[in-house]
Amino acid sequence: MTKPYTQVTMRNLKLAIAHYNATGQIQDALLACFDQDGNFCFHPFSYVGDIRNLFQKTIHAQLLVRISPNGQKIFLGSFISLSKLPIELDYHHVAGHISVINTRQFSAPNLQTIGSDLHAHFATKFIAPKLHTLEGYLRAVSAKTFYAPKLQTVKGLIHAGSVKIFDAPSLQTVGGRLLANSAAIFNVPSLQMVGGFLDAKSATSFNAPNLKTVRGYLDARSATIFSAPNLLTITALLNAKSAKFFYTPKLKTVNGLLNATSARSFLAQKLFTVKGNLYANSAKFFHAPELQTVGGCLNAKLTTTFEALKLVTVDKALILPGATMLTAVSDGCPAAVAAIAKAL
Repeated sequence: MTKPYTQVTMRNLKLAIAHYNATGQIQDALLACFDQDGNFCFHPFSYVGDIRNLFQKTIHAQLLVRISPNGQKIFLGSFISLSKLPIELDYHHVAGHISVINTRQFSAPNLQTIGSDLHAHFATKFIAPKLHTLEGYLRAVSAKTFYAPKLQTVKGLIHAGSVKIFDAPSLQTVGGRLLANSAAIFNVPSLQMVGGFLDAKSATSFNAPNLKTVRGYLDARSATIFSAPNLLTITALLNAKSAKFFYTPKLKTVNGLLNATSARSFLAQKLFTVKGNLYANSAKFFHAPELQTVGGCLNAKLTTTFEALKLVTVDKALILPGATMLTAVSDGCPAAVAAIAKAL
């Protein structure tokens, strides 16, 4: 998507700072380092060049606002306020960052894109009904109400640790961490990738039907309903210990612990490797036909039907005392040999 303003990147900002130091002229990329009053302010990228000549620089605030041909209001700077009063922005696009850390209510009814970060730490209400793209992080740490139904892309982290219902129906990509650890309901039907950990540990309902990759841990420990049918890779642990039904038909790799200790059925048709322990303690039916390696122990103590045709290595113990139907390659897996011998 083409931005309606000059994209603020480290490269563009570095070039704009060098241009200013050489000519005294301020290019659009450098305007992101000025606040709504025209004063030079810190910007997350402003360390990329020599900014000593800018510290006392002020510009006319009108230079920061432009109206696009279709009537949208573009703010080329960064909006910064320490006020505790409710804040309502009328901009459609903000090229820099937004820092409104003290306000208790943040509303941006027209806002569509932000070129950097949004920090609304103490806002208990976060209302941005048209926001779809945020090029930095989003901190709404204290928000009890989080309303951003069109939000699609956040290049950095999302911190919404106090919200009770995290409902982001359009969210597709989070480049960093996604923290919604107090949410009882976690609904992200379009989410495909999280670039850091995903913490939804209080959610009793975890709905992420299109999620493919979490490049960190996934903590959904309280979810009795765990729906992630397209999940492929977890870079760290996967904690779904309260889920009554564990069904991840495309999951291939968990580079840590996999905890599905409450699941009555454990169905992971494509699972190939679990680098840590695998807990499926309560599963009567264990179906992982492609599983070859478990880096810790495999606990399936209540399992009566155990299907792991390609299992070769369990680095520690395979706990399988109750199995009456076993499908496993035991000759290559000493732990399986011992477990099967004991079960029979």
